[in-house]
Amino acid sequence: FVLLDPKTLAIIGIELSMAILRESIRSDRGGIRADFIAGVPNAGTPIAGAFCEEIRRISHHVVFPVKPDLIYLVKLLRDGKRAGFDISPESREKAAGGGRVILVDDLITRAHSKMLAIRKLEEAGLEVSAVLVVVDRMQGGAEEMSRAGYRTIWALDIERLLYFYCREKMISMAEYDEFARYLQANY
Repeated sequence: FVLLDPKTLAIIGIELSMAILRESIRSDRGGIRADFIAGVPNAGTPIAGAFCEEIRRISHHVVFPVKPDLIYLVKLLRDGKRAGFDISPESREKAAGGGRVILVDDLITRAHSKMLAIRKLEEAGLEVSAVLVVVDRMQGGAEEMSRAGYRTIWALDIERLLYFYCREKMISMAEYDEFARYLQANY
C-alpha cells in the first residue's frame, strides 16, 4: 500500500477506529486502552497518524477507549539494508513514564516486522495493548501474534477486499481465482 492521499488516509483512520470500537464492544477481554499509537515504519507511520487524528476527532462525541498521543518508530539501516527499528529520541522522552500503545501497520502477512517493533516498544517500557492493521492477508500473521500473546485487529481481510475488487470489476474473476489459489497455497 502506498497511502499518501490525505482523503484515503482519513477514510482508513475512520475504518481503524471503528474496528477498535467493534472489538472493544464484542470482546470478553474488555476495551482496548492506549496512551500512545505507534506505526510500523514506513507504511504504518502515516496510517498511525490518520488513526490518531480520527480518534481525537471522534472522542469529543463518543466515549472512546483510546485517547492517545503518537510515538514514532524509525527504521534502522546498516549498510543500506534494514536492520530493525528504534524509537525516535523525542518519542522515547514522551514514553519515558511507560504506558500502553497500539501498534499500527498497513497489513499483516507474517508477524516478523510487528514483533521487531513490539520488542523496541517493550524495551522502552511500553505495553502493547493491540496490533491494528488495515488488511489481514490471512497467511498466519494474526495467529502468530495471538500465540505470542498480542491482540490483533484488522479492518479488512484479503478475501473481502478481493471480493470487493471483483464485484466492482477492478479485477477479473480469473484474477480473483488466481489470488484465492495463491492464498490457499501459501497459508
